[in-house]
Amino acid sequence: MGEAPSADSWIDRMDGVARSSLPPVVRRDWPRLMRGYVMATVLIEQERLIVAERILHEIERRHGLPLSQHPDLQPAVIDRFLAAYLPETRDGEPAPNAIEYAFTATFSDAIELLGRVVDETDGGWGAAAYVHDLDMGTGPG
Repeated sequence: MGEAPSADSWIDRMDGVARSSLPPVVRRDWPRLMRGYVMATVLIEQERLIVAERILHEIERRHGLPLSQHPDLQPAVIDRFLAAYLPETRDGEPAPNAIEYAFTATFSDAIELLGRVVDETDGGWGAAAYVHDLDMGTGPG
């Protein structure tokens, strides 16, 4: 009978013979291979969700609004650009206490969307509009 394989050996499945070294599974050229790595769609959606939540909380904090959990944020509905709008405060009306926001595929779509929903008056103040690229920092580099 043959010798028992040592701890640093492996058995070739083709012929059943114990080899004296570990199989070549570790590639030394992995940094070169990682340069072309592209995030899977699910990971990009998850990253967008995290960034969108962080930005919305920052906007709420900056404007003294109560923090919201944004339960309607789901990775499937989040697109690349976040367009957020805080309506203006008007005399005789309660101050807005929530941010209006939507997601668009392009920056120009976000600007166009804000142009359609922003409602200005001469006596209003404190309105704010934000457009943020949620993929910032996830591109090739």
